Amino acid sequence: MKRLLILLMVALDFAYSSEVSAAQWYRVLGEDRPVTVSASGIVISSDVLHFGPPPNRDWQTTLVQLAGEGQVVAKGDVLARFDGSNLDKRVRELTGRLAVRHGELKGLEEQQSRAIEDEKIALAAAESLAKKSERKASQPAELIAGMEYARLVERKRVAAKLWERTKHRQTLSERLRTAKRAELAVVIKQLGIQLAVATQELGAFTIRAPRSGLAIIGTTNSGRKLDISTSVHPGLVVVELVDNQVLAVQAEIAEHKAARLGIGQPVRIEVDSAGGAELRGRISSVANTVRRQSMGSLAMVRDITVELAPGQAGALRLGTSVQLTVELSLVRDALAVPSTALVYRSGSPGVMLRDGDWRSITLGERSEDMYIVTSGLVSGQEVRL
Repeated sequence: MKRLLILLMVALDFAYSSEVSAAQWYRVLGEDRPVTVSASGIVISSDVLHFGPPPNRDWQTTLVQLAGEGQVVAKGDVLARFDGSNLDKRVRELTGRLAVRHGELKGLEEQQSRAIEDEKIALAAAESLAKKSERKASQPAELIAGMEYARLVERKRVAAKLWERTKHRQTLSERLRTAKRAELAVVIKQLGIQLAVATQELGAFTIRAPRSGLAIIGTTNSGRKLDISTSVHPGLVVVELVDNQVLAVQAEIAEHKAARLGIGQPVRIEVDSAGGAELRGRISSVANTVRRQSMGSLAMVRDITVELAPGQAGALRLGTSVQLTVELSLVRDALAVPSTALVYRSGSPGVMLRDGDWRSITLGERSEDMYIVTSGLVSGQEVRL
């Protein structure tokens, strides 16, 4: 039995020695370490135009034409077209009413032209009669019998009065004609404005690309991609026009980590889909507000946008997932251990030293895949990975 125990102890000692010899060790040395924050991000375009349904009399409208998801469109191509049948009917109705009113105006002008000519003839006749009566009544009274002379004078007075009234009636008739034309012109102008507005609204039911780019189709409130025959309402993004030559990275940072973020801080970007390529960039914007990460999550985050360094966008594609490492500050002569060297006991972090002892340590801030150690280690010690 004693011999068996000795053999077992020898075997255990050999196994431990083999494990120790096979283990990898990391020498802890004082170095300048950047304090970092890591996050996942996605490649976006920094030049995106959003398009939605135009305002109209109805709250909802239906999509009747839509560009393909990811389709490269040229300037002037149709991105989306909405059902404008009701508005098209109104345009045709207003066009017909406007044509009728224009016809009425033309007929009124012809009628007034004839009335003007008739009034001119009547005025000329009244003037001629007044002048003729005046000539007759201007003869010496002693040459004409008294009763006949009195008749001539009365005829002169009546003819002059008739002439004055004809001229006055002509003036009033001209005012009335002007008022009728003005009234009809106002109606025509109102119809013209209504037709122009309706035509403009109908034109807004077709969205054309103001420049070339990539078409990205929007989603419903439930997250489903929009399609033809889908009912949409104002405020909903139906299609986005993306310039895929101007790229950036968007990421979410936990609220407690985002407090130290600022514009201009350097960022390292790792792209797994490009063979682990590393790119450089800087934070270009940090959201002013904090939001929930998702409807089903209680985590609070802030959005950041990373601008790529010149010439760095070649390895990226829209929608690619990337890993970000943001450099917050630099700690001089810091001791740090890899995250793989940490061994927790009773919830406290520690490391295994070369002599086989477990050493409790106090962790500081993270530095990429390392943790800065604030106490528990001295420079030159080796820890097992």
